[in-house]
Amino acid sequence: SRRTHRTDFSRPRFARAADRRSATAPRLRAALCIDAQTASGARKWNDANILAMSLRLITPTVAKEILDAWFNSSVDKSEQQNINKIDILEQKYRKDIEINE
Repeated sequence: SRRTHRTDFSRPRFARAADRRSATAPRLRAALCIDAQTASGARKWNDANILAMSLRLITPTVAKEILDAWFNSSVDKSEQQNINKIDILEQKYRKDIEINE
């Protein structure tokens, strides 16, 4: 079997794929998290619903902390106005992508 070599190591493959998917599909919000605080914040402040983790940067213990924070966090209702702004931007850029395709 032939191996494929990656040339862009700046971001994990899944995170790049999640970014592309979230740019074209409504309400998909990916968060690349390397600690529990980032995971919790992504859920609270951005209404993120896709979690990406770097296996190179985190240990199994930290991964468990991230997962615990992710699953035990929900949207902070006081952030709804900011989340609505994200929705508006998402709709605008999704339309731009559809036009350019």
